[in-house]
Amino acid sequence: LIGSPNSYNWRGPGEATIIGMAHSSWQLRNKLFYWEDDTRTSVMALFDQVGSCKTIAESNEVLKRNFGYNLAKGYMYWLPGHYFGYAACDDPDIMTMLGKCREIGMQALKFERKSNADVALVINDKSIYYYGLQPQMYGPLTELHKVLSMSGVDYDVILQADLANPKLKNYKLYVMLDSLYFTPERKKEIQKK
Repeated sequence: LIGSPNSYNWRGPGEATIIGMAHSSWQLRNKLFYWEDDTRTSVMALFDQVGSCKTIAESNEVLKRNFGYNLAKGYMYWLPGHYFGYAACDDPDIMTMLGKCREIGMQALKFERKSNADVALVINDKSIYYYGLQPQMYGPLTELHKVLSMSGVDYDVILQADLANPKLKNYKLYVMLDSLYFTPERKKEIQKK
């Protein structure tokens, strides 16, 4: 079981939805991936936080966007009811909308929800040891991920190590996001793929 919230930088109304985890690699390993949707709703009154919603309508639209993204990707979805001392969804309009999302989610359980992505965003869990969280590298990498998320192109996020996994499907395009470190064996795996 692996869980992660979406990026704190682009989570508000009208922004991209980005998860920095290699969620498609977890699926290769038969792991459940939970998206923790800790949206700062208007009920929470945390307007100074990045991505905070100002109104109930904004809160509903962001929560629907997040639910739809998870539904399309086939992830598990978790919406914490209380955190930071706030009941994030303590509003009748939000609860009604979430009830409709739940109905849709229950109906979707009948359908196969495998990825149809033709693009793989390849990340390397070792590269961060070489570039660290320096803004000179980390900023451009997250911007590239944001642009891909906003492009309308469906993509899976995989670990570079999984390029040699025989269960990994073939993609038409592999985008190497942060592949700064390669072992000779890994280079051969990439060339073969």
